[in-house]
Amino acid sequence: MRPTRFDGPQTARGSQLGHSRAISQLRGAARIRAERSALRAGATLDGGAAISDNQLSCHSKKGPMIRDQWCIVLESEEVGAKAVGVTRMGERLAFWRDSTGALSCMRDTCVHRGVRLSLGKVLGDTLQCPFHGFEYDRTGRVTAIPANGRLTDVPKAFKVNSYPVHEAHGWVWIWWGADAPADLKPPRFFSDLGDPFSYTTARDPWDAHYSRVIENQLDVAHLPFVHWNTIGRGNRTVVDGPVVRWIDDSYFHVFVRNRTEDGTPSRKASEIRVDPERDFRLEFIFPNLWQNRISESVRVLAAFVPVDDGHTILYLRTYQKVVRAPLLRELFNRPAMPSNVYIAHQDRGVVQTQVPKATALRMQEQLIHADHPIIEYRRRREELKRGMEDLVGAGAIARKTPGRQRGTARTGAPVEARAETCIGPGGRTARKVQAETWTKSVIDR
Repeated sequence: MRPTRFDGPQTARGSQLGHSRAISQLRGAARIRAERSALRAGATLDGGAAISDNQLSCHSKKGPMIRDQWCIVLESEEVGAKAVGVTRMGERLAFWRDSTGALSCMRDTCVHRGVRLSLGKVLGDTLQCPFHGFEYDRTGRVTAIPANGRLTDVPKAFKVNSYPVHEAHGWVWIWWGADAPADLKPPRFFSDLGDPFSYTTARDPWDAHYSRVIENQLDVAHLPFVHWNTIGRGNRTVVDGPVVRWIDDSYFHVFVRNRTEDGTPSRKASEIRVDPERDFRLEFIFPNLWQNRISESVRVLAAFVPVDDGHTILYLRTYQKVVRAPLLRELFNRPAMPSNVYIAHQDRGVVQTQVPKATALRMQEQLIHADHPIIEYRRRREELKRGMEDLVGAGAIARKTPGRQRGTARTGAPVEARAETCIGPGGRTARKVQAETWTKSVIDR
């Protein structure tokens, strides 16, 4: 199956803008240029090192995916000998393999004249632009400009953003963010999904924000209604629990028991005893990987790949280790996928109608206790978002008050105290306590 590609809508500008709006935009652009120049001159975030160009580019964008995380974006088999261009997280990206087969990812826009680099040729360990033959290495740096002579030095400014890549288990992750830390660890995967499991895959495009698609797979109350003739048969409408257990700050399990209506109220999570080794469960790894642990031998896995703010590709895999002989397992795996895609399309028809497109911790929705997994997902996602926003906000303070002491707001209070950021399970700041209090009030309904 060819990789699905989406391109964001093109917006007409210029003649459609009124004179005053055009002037306002020009002033805004001048202000942004001035702020960026100040940052490059040495302004810092929270008293740390000066911001690099790559950090500035990454953190100033409002893309659909939270930055500074490993994010699954493709399957390995989608990139062969030729370069491949896709849109991910609202950005055009080019993927290509060098002479050793190592995969690279960079912005799919030539620094020279804006041509898509993915339309070019792979020349050993470089990717050649199809327009004027500029050659790019794995870091996104131009190594040769034919028009200048191949032995002529290339200015350092001739470079496009590149992103660290990790391949494992047939998946492609990229580190979606600013300059990766020196001790960057590989992305997490489900530890019990190696050999002897085999799998088959389907790729399904959705006209929905990735957060909505994820929350659909964490929704434990919709089955008897959306999937009334498939996995929701039996009219088990009452939800006991669900129980959410965090393994750490990026990984949680969900245990739930659904039953038919018998006149008794649903039981709270505190009233349910679960056996983690034997009970059915859902598992989620931030930012976009989910597993339905149907049994020890059968799993359904999903990767929710953001294309842009309004589109997601749902990568579905069925894993099994019941049949292990190479030829037989292929025959066994293939028939399972059409039914999984049919079930996903039952969800898709509903999820694509949800408004607003993206979700947030607090929005105009009246949630119930059965939404506990969704609330936990939103709470952690909000923490990650706030961490990124506070980083940028601290930089804004540094830009506005270049003469003050680094890491201190105008009031004299430390930036860290003003931001009240919570990243990770240890720091119970005021913001986290407030979010946890609100979460408890909802799940106790």
